[in-house]
Amino acid sequence: MTKVSPDQLEFSFKEKKRMNDLNSVLLEGELVNDPLFINSKSIFNLDVHRSGKTNIFKVICGGHLAEVCDEYLKTGRRVRAVGRLDTDESGLAYLLAEHVEFRPIRNTNEE
Repeated sequence: MTKVSPDQLEFSFKEKKRMNDLNSVLLEGELVNDPLFINSKSIFNLDVHRSGKTNIFKVICGGHLAEVCDEYLKTGRRVRAVGRLDTDESGLAYLLAEHVEFRPIRNTNEE
């Protein structure tokens, strides 16, 4: 086995290259409200249940995806949203969605 000295393990900050951090999020839940379409962006809140706990996340999408979400999504609809976390001016985090998948509508009249 080759011995490595502490000097060989250290490197200066000048030599250090920053890696791209991974920022990928997948959320699945029910819409709390109908999407709000403002300035070519669709904004909605997603209710996510996990281990008996409920969390509500703000989701924002833009472009053609925003138009489709605004047209087809309604309160209570289950969706899966994939994207990255971002923050607004006040520091609150939200999901900037790059993909939104509409989940099947549950039949409440099942016998």
